[in-house]
Amino acid sequence: MKTKSILTRSILLVLLIIEFLLAACEPAVTPTVTETPVVTESPTAEPSRSPISPTQTSATQTVMIVSNREGDELSDPEAWDGREINSYTYQILEILVSRYSMDLIASDEIIEEELTPNIEIIVSTSPTDDLPAIAERHPDIQFVAIDHPGFSPSENLSLIGEHGEVNQQQAFMAGYLSALISDDYKVAALIPSDVEDSETLTEVFVNGARFFCGACRPLYPPYNPFPQWETLPLNYTSTDFEPTIDALMAKEIEVLFVEGQLASAELFTYLNNWDVMFVSDSSLFFHPWMQLVRNNWAGTVRLDVETPLEEIFPLLLEGQGNHDVPVRMVVTATEGGLISEGRHQLFDEFAEDLQNGLISPETVP
Repeated sequence: MKTKSILTRSILLVLLIIEFLLAACEPAVTPTVTETPVVTESPTAEPSRSPISPTQTSATQTVMIVSNREGDELSDPEAWDGREINSYTYQILEILVSRYSMDLIASDEIIEEELTPNIEIIVSTSPTDDLPAIAERHPDIQFVAIDHPGFSPSENLSLIGEHGEVNQQQAFMAGYLSALISDDYKVAALIPSDVEDSETLTEVFVNGARFFCGACRPLYPPYNPFPQWETLPLNYTSTDFEPTIDALMAKEIEVLFVEGQLASAELFTYLNNWDVMFVSDSSLFFHPWMQLVRNNWAGTVRLDVETPLEEIFPLLLEGQGNHDVPVRMVVTATEGGLISEGRHQLFDEFAEDLQNGLISPETVP
């Protein structure tokens, strides 16, 4: 019985060995691999975009100031004279572009073919007749017209300034200021003789003074009628202005308005011989030679372009145009202390009435 059991186990062991050997002798079967097809276009790929030029990727957002007024020197904006809208506009734009990390460039005209995509805003202080048409052709640029009578605002064209003659308003307010700060209403003006609006400038200066002093009758001699005025050619010489100044000063003028186009070192050097206060629409800050009359400088009457431009600038950057902002006359360069706080306030109130249309330079009071 025991022998039979051993025999059975031996047979089973032999069979297992044979089965193992047979399995080892079978050829290896290579598994079948299913090839995944190559996807040539991803369904989630972003749509293709137009290539961006190096100018667009590297150029900083830019503001352009455009001016071709006579006497402007765009190569040196600090030297701008004449109507100083240009100088003050340039100064506030320098501040604004610095605040928004932008660039500022100056040009004497708009060349449409050279308007690059990085130009965001164009500010024009020049009487550019075709500016509305240019703005219409370039809807991605915001345009600002300063002192452009006759224009209408649009989606990308904004206006800053009264719809009238700025130089006439300045002469009008200069007349008011001259009478305001005088003690005996002895005020006078020097007006260019060879400009188109010479006669009008004289009339509005007189009207401005009389809005304050009425008949402007002095209490002390000499008892001449006031305001007084004289004219000089733009290209004057000392032989032109010396007899004129001598005749005026013989009437003991207290305040003299010098129209900005006549301002020069030669003229003010001669005027410095008299103890007289000066009012102008030209600022001594832009003319170093005018420092010699600093102590007699009452103030500069000009258009306040800075305040409205600063207010609308963020809106322009967001593409919001169509602004029409009236501008008030202000008196600046008053460091000489010749205008008291109360008189300054009266000037501001009168300027606000002018801005609101309650008074007119052409009106005879």
